[in-house]
Amino acid sequence: MKTPSTPPPAPVPADIITQRQYDEYAANWVAASSDPAGTVLAQSFQGEKKQSLLVSLRFPARQIARLVSTVGATHIKARFLIKFDDKTQLPHFTVALFATDALNARISSYYLADDYWLPKRKPTAAHKTTAAAARPQPAVRALTRTDVPDVLAQLWLAAWGGITVATPPLFATTHGPLRGYTFEVAEFITPLRPVPLENLDAESLLLEFGLHEYYRSEPQGEALVQTFGLLLKLESNKMQGGNGTYVNMGNPCPPVC
Repeated sequence: MKTPSTPPPAPVPADIITQRQYDEYAANWVAASSDPAGTVLAQSFQGEKKQSLLVSLRFPARQIARLVSTVGATHIKARFLIKFDDKTQLPHFTVALFATDALNARISSYYLADDYWLPKRKPTAAHKTTAAAARPQPAVRALTRTDVPDVLAQLWLAAWGGITVATPPLFATTHGPLRGYTFEVAEFITPLRPVPLENLDAESLLLEFGLHEYYRSEPQGEALVQTFGLLLKLESNKMQGGNGTYVNMGNPCPPVC
């Protein structure tokens, strides 16, 4: 009697990276953000056109759904990385997301943002927008605890849009260079609320870049500073003219990572 053969394991997507890759990309970020010259840091934030600044990163909604489905997850950590292109050797800023539990232990794989600098793949039938996806959401509703008022979101986004070069001071905190943000799981679930199941593969979660401007005590006295931050939003809501809301209540790393 034949023993049923074990089916081969499903291939791992390219946006799921190993511990070795994560450590390499994280070390690149630490080196670049700690360098006062800021040359690699500035290069890593260059957009598709050399004169433009990168404004966001994208994650497929299905991968976000898998991430927040991690059993036992209490927080989602977004950690800053720099990945060097294999062909051009140019540095590119990116972000890895992973889930942690109540003991602050990592319990998911590392999910990497889309490689925006690579040629875009042609959309497949699964990525066609359905009528359900185009269904507008109510323009006015009560904000949840994770939502950011539109005036704050626009203020932070405009501040990032007002600069031309990413410099080390934008990632400096009183505890050292910024390495990322930590969010409650609910903050990554909130943007998925309007997504119908049949359109999950057509959606993406954007991590848009903003600058928080505030006064801080510095060695030379009180100073107005700007610090890099992330805003979460469903891409289809952005394309519909902003009917969705932004989410940003993350805690910086450091001090707590």
